[in-house]
Amino acid sequence: MKETNERFAYLDEISGLLILVMVIIHICSRFEWEYTNHWLMTFYFFMPWFYFKSGMFHKDSSFSECYHKNFDKLMKPYFIYTVIGSVLVFCLTGSVRMILSEIKWIIISGSAIGNIPVWFLLSLFVVKLLSNKVITPVGG
Repeated sequence: MKETNERFAYLDEISGLLILVMVIIHICSRFEWEYTNHWLMTFYFFMPWFYFKSGMFHKDSSFSECYHKNFDKLMKPYFIYTVIGSVLVFCLTGSVRMILSEIKWIIISGSAIGNIPVWFLLSLFVVKLLSNKVITPVGG
């Protein structure tokens, strides 16, 4: 890849299209509309695309640099929205047991009722850390 801050419009366009597909698929599943035999299934690679795109712009760095950069970018929002979601779950249910269940499911699967929309942040953080020394940048 080029060593400039130049944006690649076609990558943004592909990402925008896949974000729209993701939103439509989530709406379909929320309202239990059948989309599995629909043209949307052609684009069902939207999550791997974002991981692939992240790897396209990988820059070699130390584990510490990778950790701190990605912690700020990915894990801070993950924790903030997890706390907000857990507080909302507690307010709606009034159950401390539900909060303990949330913590258990976050440890087991990375998400729970209060933070379902941000599960991918934890996943992407782990992938970035694990791949930091596995991926060799082009020309490196």
